[in-house]
Amino acid sequence: ILTTEYICTIIIKEERLMDKAKIAIFEDDANLQKLLSRMIERYEHQVVSHAMTMVQAREVIAGYNEDSIDVAIVDGNLDGGYGGSDGAEVTRLLREKLSNVVIIGHSGGDNVVGVDFSVTKGDDPGKIPAFIGSI
Repeated sequence: ILTTEYICTIIIKEERLMDKAKIAIFEDDANLQKLLSRMIERYEHQVVSHAMTMVQAREVIAGYNEDSIDVAIVDGNLDGGYGGSDGAEVTRLLREKLSNVVIIGHSGGDNVVGVDFSVTKGDDPGKIPAFIGSI
């Protein structure tokens, strides 16, 4: 798993910094979802959608078009417990619908399959918005 600091130093998307990114958060922990949203908005990015369950994730993703989001933050397991594959399913659905989305796996355990970058829960959540700005 790459640390957020390392990723921030090496990633630039399309030779420009991502400014005012549209972001979706797929996270089942309401407190963490709120914290991430506040941190992201402090960096002038916009949280445009979120989901806490697989049912919600499917509904949200079904409504997306190519311009809906720039970045998705995806938890490894949306419906509670540990070791699930919900994050991989969300990632698959996003890839089918959106060709240019950057997906950040945000999990407390194993890496989320299919993401562009992985960030471990427990890292300073304030680093994620700065990282998004460096993509």
